[in-house]
Amino acid sequence: MSEFLGITKKYCLDSNLRVGEGAFFGELLRNEGLQIGRYDGRLVGKVELKVPVGGRMGGGGGDPSDDATTAPFTSSLNDYLETDLSIKTDIPYLNSGSVRPWTEPEGSYAETASDLRTVLARNQHFHVLYCCGYYDLACPLNATIYTLNHMGLDPETRSHVSFRYYPAGHMMYIERGSREKLHKDVKAFEEMCLKG
Repeated sequence: MSEFLGITKKYCLDSNLRVGEGAFFGELLRNEGLQIGRYDGRLVGKVELKVPVGGRMGGGGGDPSDDATTAPFTSSLNDYLETDLSIKTDIPYLNSGSVRPWTEPEGSYAETASDLRTVLARNQHFHVLYCCGYYDLACPLNATIYTLNHMGLDPETRSHVSFRYYPAGHMMYIERGSREKLHKDVKAFEEMCLKG
């Protein structure tokens, strides 16, 4: 497990072989004083090397890949709303917010594969394009492929789902080459769907 994850054997054993994603982000580059990003594993942020007594290393309290995009996204959108659209408001734009309460148990995720399977099975004109970043640790591409491959779709219905991959993270559009490829891929997908 240590060899596959790139973190110490001691940490894996001390965690009873249950290394959560947050711990992984904090432990992978711990000796360098860095934490990797969840949305883009290529982006890193500095963290304290020494852990307080009774504390645990889990990162710097944020996501370096989210920190890298929040300020430019927020300021650009606020400028667009105010300057281009002449929208004047005292309500601040937030990139994200609370989505609680979940109907799922704490620590779990919304399961949407069953709904997607139902739509694909009932509507043979429905197509899906998954755009996946290699460095996306929030929605890892292999987890998406695994889920799709275990939906019990017949070969014809399964052929209605396609994948495109990018040398990027969750938000592949923040990097020019991936953004251009995403544009071409979505355009080709739309044209394929229209021909139908």
